[in-house]
Amino acid sequence: MSYRFMSIYLTVLVLTACGGPAAKIADRPHAKAQIEGTQQRDSNWGQAATNSAIQYVDQFQDRQHAQDEALENLRFALADADSEVRVEAVAQLTEFTGEYIADLLSYAYIDPHTSVRMEVVDAIGDIGGDRALSLLSIALTDDRNEVREAAVEACSSIGGDAAAMVLSTALADEDAEIREEVLYALHEIGGSVAQGLLQQALSDEDEELRKLAGTLLQRTPTADLQ
Repeated sequence: MSYRFMSIYLTVLVLTACGGPAAKIADRPHAKAQIEGTQQRDSNWGQAATNSAIQYVDQFQDRQHAQDEALENLRFALADADSEVRVEAVAQLTEFTGEYIADLLSYAYIDPHTSVRMEVVDAIGDIGGDRALSLLSIALTDDRNEVREAAVEACSSIGGDAAAMVLSTALADEDAEIREEVLYALHEIGGSVAQGLLQQALSDEDEELRKLAGTLLQRTPTADLQ
């Protein structure tokens, strides 16, 4: 039933109930038969729509139940004694969305095993969002160089001024290679914030870093080429 026809039909019903002009029309046998036929068709249509809605809700609830069960299993897997199981559990979390996923990833990041924390950082880069950047800012202070490097790459993947600001703290990283990776990431991100940080790097104590910053500033930011 079209929206226009439904509107007309409802109007007739309301006016009939109120004793308006449509009540006189409804008194006529032919018109009354048409309305009764329409009511029957509407009843059939409404029942079919209701059945479809119930079926959809049932299917949705089944999917929701399956998702909840899967997430519960992954939550337990994050505490498994085997680090490889924990790594796989983190990787599977990227198949889901929502604040709860960010909570689980935050929990997984405190894992003592480096490979698990690196997997968390990679997953965060895929998910993105404010919560992701908040956790990446912590990862940039990790005691393992490979985790910090992965955090730099994740920030680059997320992009935007907020990611560039998170990377600003890593320009003071104790590892020269990571500081260079930060400059490359800023060049990838582009934008006023990233460009401003590259400008600041021109006065860095590290001569190699100053040269790299100057070179990157002469190039068009990668984000602007896309």
